[in-house]
Amino acid sequence: MRVGSASESPLPTARLIDASTHGLLLSFPEPVGLPIGLRVCVSVPSDRHGALHLIGRVVRVARGDDFQTYVGVAVELDRDEGVTNSDDADRWAAWLDEPGRAPHETCRSR
Repeated sequence: MRVGSASESPLPTARLIDASTHGLLLSFPEPVGLPIGLRVCVSVPSDRHGALHLIGRVVRVARGDDFQTYVGVAVELDRDEGVTNSDDADRWAAWLDEPGRAPHETCRSR
């Protein structure tokens, strides 16, 4: 999975800790410069559904006792222009329901 806010702002590799229809919790091994409210694009790889591109906003950034940086992203599922389109929203729901999907997948960020 890749997370990007701008092509000039590469992010370290992260792990997907939890996911739901409306949000993601990512864990980065170091501090990341993602302020609350920043709009990001999360690209989720899927062999079955093709790459999913989800638009969301950073809603939480916290440093854990384990020195990981945890980032919560609220996925914007509105069908308005500029947010996750309905096809990707449907494919995202299907990805969440895939059997055998590892709960803690590694996410490559750019």
